[in-house]
Amino acid sequence: MGRNTMFLSAFLFLFVLGVFGIGLRYVGSGDLVPNELLPVAIIQGQSFYFDDFVTDKDAVPYYYVNVKGRIVSAYPVIPGLLNLPVFFVAHVFGVDLLKNVRLLSLLSSLLISSASVVFMFLCLTKVCRRQSTAVFFSLVYAFATCVWSVACRGIWQHGPSLLFITSALFLLFCKKGNLLLYAGFFFGMAVFNRPTNAMLVLPMTLYVFKHRREKFKWYLACLVVPIALLCWYSWAYLGNVFLLGQGQRFRVTDDFWLGLAGLLISPNRGLFVFSPVLIFSVFYLIWLTIKKDAEPVYRYMAAAVILLIGVCALWASWWGGHCFGYRLLIETIPMLIIFVSLCWEDFIADRIFLKAIFYGLLFFSVYFNFLGAFLYSGEFNNRPNDIDSNVERLWDIKNGELARDSLKLLRLVSEVFQREK
Repeated sequence: MGRNTMFLSAFLFLFVLGVFGIGLRYVGSGDLVPNELLPVAIIQGQSFYFDDFVTDKDAVPYYYVNVKGRIVSAYPVIPGLLNLPVFFVAHVFGVDLLKNVRLLSLLSSLLISSASVVFMFLCLTKVCRRQSTAVFFSLVYAFATCVWSVACRGIWQHGPSLLFITSALFLLFCKKGNLLLYAGFFFGMAVFNRPTNAMLVLPMTLYVFKHRREKFKWYLACLVVPIALLCWYSWAYLGNVFLLGQGQRFRVTDDFWLGLAGLLISPNRGLFVFSPVLIFSVFYLIWLTIKKDAEPVYRYMAAAVILLIGVCALWASWWGGHCFGYRLLIETIPMLIIFVSLCWEDFIADRIFLKAIFYGLLFFSVYFNFLGAFLYSGEFNNRPNDIDSNVERLWDIKNGELARDSLKLLRLVSEVFQREK
């Protein structure tokens, strides 16, 4: 890694961290409670148990599971473990952990997401012809997607997933040395962190097997380590090795096509609505199927993205509950950004018409995720009724999430102008 690349990596990390942290705005959820409290439990010597945080073991909140009288997280514990370093430092300096649990969790989220931007940049330096393109699209990754509006706003599974996936892709694209081996470890960690990431990891593992065969044995050995730890945790704390580190069951929808359309184009959850600039990745995916001499790795990445989207569309709660944007598809962003950056260099950069369309879609992508980062309140998910029971509201444009947040922004701007007068 050259000195210039190291300088740009440090600059990107600090710049993105500063922007992500404006206002120190934390957007929590019941899903995040175990991740917020796990560092406290570990520091207090409770290991992975939350017994001290549940007063009535006969009325356990949905984000916990009662296993033989012990309370454990209903969600994978990796985000909580990555939350631990910030809490440990705060503990050393005498900070009251429980009073500052959300602030400390926010700091972890900001650091994790900002680090993923750096690895996205390093990955792009391996696939893009120009370093300036790598810098530009690492910023597109940071601010034109739900990395800004969701992943860095709370200690979700998504931030760690992005860090593991971008790290693995960077190592996968490194041709020299044995760095490919460690890609297996980070892909394994992505699965431990969020089991549905297996849909991304399987095609990439098949790529290594078919095209990097000489490295496959050691790649697989590194991949197996986190998977073995996942199985051990599931057996030791959940009592069933097949639970994949969580107490939730996968429920299949009875309308796959509705789920698929909702994930991609619904006005209140659609990937191509909240980040329309990613539409260019679709065109590049189509071109990959036509081009005979395309790099094999990109075809496997395309299969990985399609596979994960398909599995999420099969889930009964494909909209991801109460959240902003396409939360369930956040893990596809690194690969989609790679496709968009390649599309830029191969087709867009030298065509004025396509550049105009690209910058227009980029503007709306940044604007929509700005709304999520600073104005999202969750009101849409509850008013006039609960979207979990009224899924048809996800197709409401006039009274949808983006419309409501835009009106909030207009009111704020209007108030500022009135004060100045």
